[in-house]
Amino acid sequence: MKRLRSTILALFGVTWFVVTSTSFAAVEIPMIENATVSPSPRYPYEARKWHMTGNGLYLLRVDIETGKVKKVTVAKSTGHDILDREVIFALERWQFQPGKLHPIRQLLPNVNDPHRDSDSILKVPVRFTLGTH
Repeated sequence: MKRLRSTILALFGVTWFVVTSTSFAAVEIPMIENATVSPSPRYPYEARKWHMTGNGLYLLRVDIETGKVKKVTVAKSTGHDILDREVIFALERWQFQPGKLHPIRQLLPNVNDPHRDSDSILKVPVRFTLGTH
């Protein structure tokens, strides 16, 4: 990814500022409380090449005792399988402080889940954007 650069040129005692317009690709993901390991998804070259962007929402099922992600579910797709796969790959590697997350029973009291006391559920929004400076 190129960065916005400015180059100062001096020619005949005159200073010129040349600003190069560059494009950027960004993956926006919020900081999640109690996350100790939280790698960001990659923005694959193919997706950038074909100008794929989108917003997705992902659910993480986390084992409270270990802080490890057990499962990632796509609640709302970015609209592109290649982007969703990158998000899932990254989120499966997230880890949280053991014993710090709230159990499903507390978060969703009306849900009858066999692991409602030992697992937690987290929502993680992710945005893939392209633009120019």
